[in-house]
Amino acid sequence: MTKPTAASYRADPRINWVSLGLPAGGSPDSLEAEINMAWAYVEEVTGLQLEPISSTDNKAYIAYQAVRLRTIQQAVQGTGTFASQSNNQNIKSFAVPGYSETRGDSSKISIDAFFFNPWTALEDLLWLLATQEKKDEALAKKEGEVQPFSDVREIDWFYPVSPF
Repeated sequence: MTKPTAASYRADPRINWVSLGLPAGGSPDSLEAEINMAWAYVEEVTGLQLEPISSTDNKAYIAYQAVRLRTIQQAVQGTGTFASQSNNQNIKSFAVPGYSETRGDSSKISIDAFFFNPWTALEDLLWLLATQEKKDEALAKKEGEVQPFSDVREIDWFYPVSPF
């Protein structure tokens, strides 16, 4: 899989990068820097090296989306509306004239409720990409277990005795 470029992200009309503080142009391009950080984040969190993935592999599509969502998340974190946007899924109830919505109990939601990232859409993709080792680490952390830092193995210390 090749790393996405700022030009390929800007070609998507659904995202207004300028409104997120990432205008086109500039040297170096600020969106390119965000993509690089998102790429590194996805690799670090999942334990998966993205470069060797074949572009025809299903993981390439998942990884591309994960990097894209992480890029958006990083950009939104830099705006003043981040708190209200990021906590949308944590709202217990929402009402405006003519409409109301009841959601899950937000008092039970904490940062410990997630394995890798609090944004559910990104969390799902990261979990799909994660190596088994990273999944085991996340599960152990969530369950409060301490990961072993040593390994005990049986060693045969038998040395043949010289007949002389």
